[in-house]
Amino acid sequence: GTAYSVSVIFQDAPYTSQEIILTSTSLSQAVELEVYDSTTSDENIQVSNGHMVVYVEHGDLEVMEIWRFSNIGDKTFIGTQGKTAGATLRFTLPAGATSLSPSPGFPIVMTDTGAASTMAIPPGVTDVNFGYFIPYQGSSMTILRKTDYPIASFSLLVQDAGVTVISAALTPGNPQMMDGTNFLYSTANNLDRGVELDASLSGI
Repeated sequence: GTAYSVSVIFQDAPYTSQEIILTSTSLSQAVELEVYDSTTSDENIQVSNGHMVVYVEHGDLEVMEIWRFSNIGDKTFIGTQGKTAGATLRFTLPAGATSLSPSPGFPIVMTDTGAASTMAIPPGVTDVNFGYFIPYQGSSMTILRKTDYPIASFSLLVQDAGVTVISAALTPGNPQMMDGTNFLYSTANNLDRGVELDASLSGI
């Protein structure tokens, strides 16, 4: 019942094999651990698809962000230099975002504009999700979220609790149901870096 794994740090990026279980009939196993050269450039980091899911609560919006990143290069991205050395994936969060809650195993640090991960990003797909709250007063507010990477497909889902959603950057679609809850649904495709996504909520 004991499992083993092989780990190595190569060019400042950690790599770990899948778990290996040895038995009385398999006393040893050969393990091949694939590693890559590293880079400090994020030019090959893209978002295949991203989602913002907004739950309407009294005094707070609870937001979940779900992202699928693609490293389309052949090197592991280990982070850029600057104020947050070693930061890799960066997230410019909406103003007022608080109580950041990352998914297990996802190292994250706070930055001047939101948050950033310090996890090395190897070639291929990396999934990330985290949550936070946005306090509000009154019955209306606007969420502004700048894109940090090129995004192939983005969707915003807002809990359908008598809320109206208007956006200049997103196209409304048919309502969606998720886990038994109805959501208002808006989308955008083929977004560049630095695009400001807006969502004005009223009736909250």
